[in-house]
Order: sequence, then structure tokens, then C-alpha cells
Amino acid sequence: MSGVLSDNEQVKAFAEVVLKNLSGNGFPMKKVSLPLEKLYEAAENKGISFNKVLEYLKENHQIQHDSQGDKIIFSLNVDPDMLSQAQEMLSKMSDSERQELMEKAKQMFGSNDSKD
Repeated sequence: MSGVLSDNEQVKAFAEVVLKNLSGNGFPMKKVSLPLEKLYEAAENKGISFNKVLEYLKENHQIQHDSQGDKIIFSLNVDPDMLSQAQEMLSKMSDSERQELMEKAKQMFGSNDSKD
């Protein structure tokens, strides 16, 4: 392998860095804002379009974005019906089932910190 990533691989790799930064700032439990210009510059320095990264995040991770001034705000696109179904399912779970689900979610979203 030559070590050169294709455009799609570079977009995916850059998106993974963005995801890691979002996760480190409390995403997906809260909206996270990052400096817009720095993200565009960093993508450009890698030879990729940040717009393609945003498109990748939306299509593959259901992450929405909203530009406000010099910041870009990321949020998780959640269907209200799906949220209602999830709340109903949670209300029917036992305490141990809810705890198990929370542990799985922490593993999925990379939360290593234990604040218990």
C-alpha cells in the first residue's frame, strides 16, 4: 500500500477526528459548537472539502450542523416519533435493564469517564 488515502477515505478519516472532538465535548447528549474557519482550514490543508465531511456526518451518523457566525453547531438528528418510542421502551424497562443499556451507550459513544 502506498500510504495515500483516496478522497473518500480522507473525508472519512477527517470525519472521525471531528466525531472524536464532538464526543470529547459531550456529544451526542448535548449540542457542540466548534470553530468553523479552523475546520474549513484543516480540511483544506488535507486537500479535502469540509462540505463533504459535513455531508458524510449527516449521511452516516445523522449529525446535523448549523453555522452561526464563526461557529458551527453540531446536533444529532432525532426523529420525534423514534424518541417517543424510545422513551416508552425505557419506561417499561427494569432498573437493571436501563443500567445495562446505559453501559452499552457509553461504550458506543466512547464515554470512559465514570462520574459515580
